[in-house]
Amino acid sequence: MARSESLSLTKQTDLTHGYITAGDRAYLIGAQNGAFPDLGWHVPGEMGGLWAHPVKLLDGFWLRVDGVWLTDAARFSSGAFWSAHDYELGDLQIVRRQFVPDGEPALIVRYTMRAASDRTVQLRFLARSDLQGVWLSERSGLQDGGDHAVFDPELQAWVIRDEHNPWSVVVGARGLVPVGSACGADLWGPEQTRGQGVSVALDYELPLTAEAEAVIDFVVAGSDAGEATARAAFGRASADPDALWASKAERYERLLASSALEVPDAAIARAWDWIKCNYDWMVRDMPGLGRALGAGAPDYVWLFGCDSAYAVLGCLALGQHEVAAETLDALRRISQQANGESGRVIHEATTRGHVFHPGNTQETPQFVKAVWQTFLWTGDTEFLRRNYPFCRQGLLGWVMGERCAPGEVLPHGSGIMEVAGLDLQMIDVAAYTAEALEALAGMADVLGDLDVAARSRQLAGAVCRRLEAAFWIEEEGMYGDLLATPREIAPRLRELLDLSTRSQYVDHARPGVREAYGHLLARAEADPQQDVRRPWLLKNWIVITPLEAGLTPPHRAARLLARAESDEFTGPWGMYLNGIEQAAAMSINTGVLAVAELNYGRPDQALARVRSLAETLERHMPGAVPEILPDSGCFVQAWSGYGIAWPVVSQVFGLRPRAHERRLLLRPCFPAGWTRASLKGVRVGTNRFDLSWDGAVLTVASQEDGWAVEAEGVRVRHAAP
Repeated sequence: MARSESLSLTKQTDLTHGYITAGDRAYLIGAQNGAFPDLGWHVPGEMGGLWAHPVKLLDGFWLRVDGVWLTDAARFSSGAFWSAHDYELGDLQIVRRQFVPDGEPALIVRYTMRAASDRTVQLRFLARSDLQGVWLSERSGLQDGGDHAVFDPELQAWVIRDEHNPWSVVVGARGLVPVGSACGADLWGPEQTRGQGVSVALDYELPLTAEAEAVIDFVVAGSDAGEATARAAFGRASADPDALWASKAERYERLLASSALEVPDAAIARAWDWIKCNYDWMVRDMPGLGRALGAGAPDYVWLFGCDSAYAVLGCLALGQHEVAAETLDALRRISQQANGESGRVIHEATTRGHVFHPGNTQETPQFVKAVWQTFLWTGDTEFLRRNYPFCRQGLLGWVMGERCAPGEVLPHGSGIMEVAGLDLQMIDVAAYTAEALEALAGMADVLGDLDVAARSRQLAGAVCRRLEAAFWIEEEGMYGDLLATPREIAPRLRELLDLSTRSQYVDHARPGVREAYGHLLARAEADPQQDVRRPWLLKNWIVITPLEAGLTPPHRAARLLARAESDEFTGPWGMYLNGIEQAAAMSINTGVLAVAELNYGRPDQALARVRSLAETLERHMPGAVPEILPDSGCFVQAWSGYGIAWPVVSQVFGLRPRAHERRLLLRPCFPAGWTRASLKGVRVGTNRFDLSWDGAVLTVASQEDGWAVEAEGVRVRHAAP
């Protein structure tokens, strides 16, 4: 069996957790026990079900067998591109398996039944529509209407349409004529869901032969562009489901073959292919907007600036170069539509293109870095040319211009911490800006913009020097989170005190939280120099971002990393969001810590952090690394791949490509315990490399001739591919 079809994990407990089964044009979200509860908060209770963005199609679907609804699956299996629920009904074994074909706003659901004796079963398939626009659709003047259904005898399927909009969905079985049908707003299966939908039912008789399998396929397809488009999608999905399955399996074989990893760390090795799948699940092909990575499911399924900037680096390491470039192109286009020619990168935009937040300050530098890395890995000069003017204007015009006070080189504004009041001169904004200025200089060199290259390098040096001088707190051995005067910080500390009593991420029973913020507030209020700006340590994880960027002098980095790895900042599942509150560890800051450790030659500590991500693989949705470790938040999160794929490929194996020059620099940092490791099929431009480590020598094979391979700090042997 092909790897793409055999890759699976099965779970038999805690099946009320969520899952996603996804394609680029549609995805299904439900509970692992087979139910479809109302879930999510962006649109309360409506983030689950079947979506074909920018519209929702169904709340869910259910099957009744001989008068008994299938509920509470005994097992849930997550596959590379499919999912399955196992039911036991007396002597009848039933498997419900679903997948979304590539390029189609459709879902194919196959029920496979096996009975102990010959019999005919009576089936009712019931689907509940809930045609509605994605979050913020009302900004386009769209109003959700009630759904109305009509049975089409030619299709032998139900066609459902929203009364106010062209949104449509078609529900039917492939190649079978129902013996009955029904519809109604008050027609229900085993669950009732909210919304203005309608239920449609199809009844069938299915003969079963003892110990043989009987199969019935149901198809759901929809569109926001009208009934004809939905019908056409239904026809394509119904024509040959097995061929669509085979086509998707073949594509996944290629996806899994890129950056194939073999290492002696079982947890990382086990998670590796799943991270590739996680990325693919989050690809959204948005009509009129292009293809891009969503951030996380169920609530962050659309574009985010900071999330994408992290996530695309993992894509590059795993060989998913096209979606990395597509994501950044889509972000640029939407940012230009929302923010004009400022170059400011948006924070959040839905699949209809509505921008909820115009962008935090750090997101523009992060975008610039992601564009530069994508160019280095792909060698795509046209990609660089179309993004360079936007990057130049955003970084030099907006970040270093509008966001900097006269005579200052540290920008003002919110960074990645979405906490009220953290909107002054933030450490993460400064670190990512310094890194981005070097990236912009590299772009300018390639494109011959020598004045910008020189200016960007001069500014990068100035930002680094100012960062070290302004943010470092010698007595703490750490950077401060932000620069502020006592007068500025005091009201923000009062707000943090209040938030600490209400935050979902804070253990309110933990002693010391209010005392710590109260102590800082007392210091601010008693400070006689109320208008002198200085660093304040609030212990948010962003204090390690200068190390992630590789800006920190080694002697300072050693002090900071030792404290970051202590139980003050890091718990059993990763780095806390905040060392005072110590309530939640996220995949992103834990991954950032891994990158920082490797920058300073600490592979064992770094891989411990990577391993803490990998070990969550079965805690929530099988095969997915969640947003909040080990089993909370979004059950799959794209930026989790940054914390696994990027440090292993770019730092442990040490790949630093310059694809446009047909050159690969290797600067590996292997842990002492890895006496055998290999990474094969790594994409760099048009080439692929195989790397094997035997504990002393790194063997490198290139599939193309004419590439220069340089190494630092390691013996290299060149081999034929």
